[in-house]
Amino acid sequence: MKKIFIIILMLFVLTSCKEKASQIEKSGDAVTIGILISAKDTSLKKRMKVLKALIKERGYLDNGDEIKFKPISLQDNFAEDFTKACEEENFISIISFLTSPDTLSLLDQIKACQTPVIATIATYSSLNKEEYISRICLNNEIQAHVAASYLRDELFIPEVSVLSDRKNEFSLELSSFFIKRYAKLGGSIELLIDTKEILEDPKGVVGKLKEEETDTLYLSIDAEKTRYFLKLIEKEKMKFKILAHDGLFSAFKERYPQDISMLDGVFVVDNYADTTVLDKKLKPFFQSFKDTGVDIDTYDLLSYDAVNLLRSGLNTCAKEDKVCLNAYLRNAQNIEGAVEKISMEDGNAYRAVYVNEIKGSQMHLKVRVY
Repeated sequence: MKKIFIIILMLFVLTSCKEKASQIEKSGDAVTIGILISAKDTSLKKRMKVLKALIKERGYLDNGDEIKFKPISLQDNFAEDFTKACEEENFISIISFLTSPDTLSLLDQIKACQTPVIATIATYSSLNKEEYISRICLNNEIQAHVAASYLRDELFIPEVSVLSDRKNEFSLELSSFFIKRYAKLGGSIELLIDTKEILEDPKGVVGKLKEEETDTLYLSIDAEKTRYFLKLIEKEKMKFKILAHDGLFSAFKERYPQDISMLDGVFVVDNYADTTVLDKKLKPFFQSFKDTGVDIDTYDLLSYDAVNLLRSGLNTCAKEDKVCLNAYLRNAQNIEGAVEKISMEDGNAYRAVYVNEIKGSQMHLKVRVY
């Protein structure tokens, strides 16, 4: 009995020592991370809430420094506001929730600031060529290639029509990559329709679609214009197989929750699917939102990936060494993501791509591409 007691006591002491050793001793210092977002984006409060929840359990680096987030809300003059924020605050890094067009408008200012930026939703393909920008989400080229391959090689569809917005850099590039890839796979494009036509001459667009007997559409347009188009074809009692881009479902759900059922049956290429199993480390993250009624969306999971990448870089590089941090962010390997591991190469994220079907306000996985 005495021997058993001693063994139990030893196990207790060893376990206690291990727990104490694993605890991070707070240094009293902090690193400030900028959260870049447009003031017109109504989701700022949610973004900050999600980010704070992410570091609630792991809010300290291995050296004991606290991670703090500070919003950089851009008003009318993006360049001026961004420059002012960089001059006033010593940001170690910046997590950006700006779109591709807005990010493009700040290239000179980001270069002058010389602070590593992690883009979460800017998919424009050339952005990662900028020295201080790393992208955690899919780029336009990758998702357009997956979309074209899915329609042509998986569903064997010979012809599609493309709806794009010529005034939007994101839409223009995405549709261009799709068209080139689809043609290379032996498919043909029936119609090229610009959103201007849909807004100014909806009957004319409907007429063209009926004349060509179009049954499949590829959309590279935003949530607002997608909603307008879906209402138009619903009114005309027209049905199509529709494939769209990443972020559309989340943006639609955020802006038009009352109309989310309009997306039922639409296919999207995205960074995640609602029906995939998330990493077990996300359990505390989801638990913190369970009683608030807040839905976790694609943007939130991209936030998780961005914070994980950044935290790993901050633990690897010496304090205040932005050169080391930037190099790490651009070429980190096998970072734990919300769903699967992510590797960076020259600022581009290499990750699984999901083709999902929207049903019942969820993205249901159809195909996962590695």
